[in-house]
Amino acid sequence: MIDIYLHGSLKAKFKEKYTLDIDTPAEGIRALSCQFPDFEDTIKKGNWQVIVGPLDKNKAVESEERINSRFGIYDEMHILPVAEGAGNSSTWLGIALI
Repeated sequence: MIDIYLHGSLKAKFKEKYTLDIDTPAEGIRALSCQFPDFEDTIKKGNWQVIVGPLDKNKAVESEERINSRFGIYDEMHILPVAEGAGNSSTWLGIALI
């Protein structure tokens, strides 16, 4: 079981935490999209960063390959908004996850 923590506007709109039986971060996004029809649109319209593991470990998912990789030793993931102008490689996230 993996705990998925939502941050920012995702948390406000959908709630903070879900525990799901998933194998990859992409599978977690798809599962939430099935439960909430507007989750997919929200992800596509925003700029998000996925962290696998505790936030203090900062294991950012920065590629399409990694989004489909198993969690390994970690049992949590976080989806956080990326600050505008922060310059990151996660702009593909909305498209790659869905």
